[in-house]
Amino acid sequence: MKKHYQDQAFDYAKHEAPPRTPQEQVLCELFAEVLDQPQVGIHDHFFDLGGHSLIAVELIKRLNKQFGVSLSLAVLFEEPTVAGLSDKLNTKGTSHALDVLLPLRKNGSDQPLFCIHPAGGLSWCYAGLLSQINGEVPIYGLQARGIGREEKMPSTITEMAKDYIRQLKSIQSSGPYRLLGWSLGGNVIQEMAILLAAEGEDVSDLFILDAHPRQFYQAEGTPTEEESLIGLLALAGFDPSGFRVHRHTNYGRCYHHIDSRG
Repeated sequence: MKKHYQDQAFDYAKHEAPPRTPQEQVLCELFAEVLDQPQVGIHDHFFDLGGHSLIAVELIKRLNKQFGVSLSLAVLFEEPTVAGLSDKLNTKGTSHALDVLLPLRKNGSDQPLFCIHPAGGLSWCYAGLLSQINGEVPIYGLQARGIGREEKMPSTITEMAKDYIRQLKSIQSSGPYRLLGWSLGGNVIQEMAILLAAEGEDVSDLFILDAHPRQFYQAEGTPTEEESLIGLLALAGFDPSGFRVHRHTNYGRCYHHIDSRG
């Protein structure tokens, strides 16, 4: 899943108007699929790309299934671009792509799935789950603090886990909970599950993807700042080869660049 998502993200990063959020990522893919196009930018006009009413019906059908909404065909005529439809889906109006709690799919009657970020701090990589998981399952990403704005950072995984538990309880007040974590996120959800169990809460599903015991991270040593910055850009969907990391480049500048794109 990691390679598939990153390969797609790198292709979009070369496009004139690439997606700025996970939601726009999925919409661009839907547009490209139904229009049989290799790529679609967020400002490309559906009907200018060869779309017609029959294809429009198919697009709205797939969109409603993936996002768990009930948009009508008229919406596509009003907003025939990815950017316009993204606004109609109303996930950008109340949340920001760099917020700690990132709604990937708000709607659905099933219990939600909470996905914790890997080491780079962003949960955009989980957008690929929207097409793989039943549309009745709401999906939320939990992202590291300090990305969207300056604020106090957790000093331990336990502090991070407690923070994320508070965040998920703002959506689902009691269990059973579904947790998913890739890479460092796997270590975080393990700690979250321990803390939730201590509170008497049930964790029905715990999905740990490609994570290692903490002592392995310690044995490997701390990555260099350049390695960390390159990894951060890759996780955000940018091609790191297009950036030069020099002495003036830091996390703030990288996050500012990411923020300016979404």
